[in-house]
Amino acid sequence: MLEVQAIDLGIRPHSGVPRPVLLQSESACCLLFEGSTKESPDADVVAVVKFQSCRISRFGYPNDEALPGHPLYKFGLRHYDAFEVNNSPWEHELRLQNRVMFPTFDMPKRRHFVITFHDSTFECIAATVEAEITNESFSNAVARIAGVLANDV
Repeated sequence: MLEVQAIDLGIRPHSGVPRPVLLQSESACCLLFEGSTKESPDADVVAVVKFQSCRISRFGYPNDEALPGHPLYKFGLRHYDAFEVNNSPWEHELRLQNRVMFPTFDMPKRRHFVITFHDSTFECIAATVEAEITNESFSNAVARIAGVLANDV
């Protein structure tokens, strides 16, 4: 049964302007944004969220006002948080697409992650997720991760 559950990354996106940035290569996917932690709800920190073995991602619409129109909203998707989708139809769809050319090969199971922001929503199918919380400036964090991805090809 399809189920959407909040997951604790140690940081939640700001409800205002978290400035999410997606950096992705064929082998890695990183999402950076500004947010706050439970320990420091009023402090701005930067999250570097890394998705290992990311198979596919999408980033953009819907924004927070249109989020109730997202197909996962009725299953528990909410504003300004991170989620995992259990029994994801998107992950199942990818498996069916792969079977067109590889009918006997079953792709390794992946997980469906969603992070909702003020002006956008991020989703991906990946093996794992881990978040690094840093006090470096947002632009320095983006540059650092872009450099890592550029050298990891």
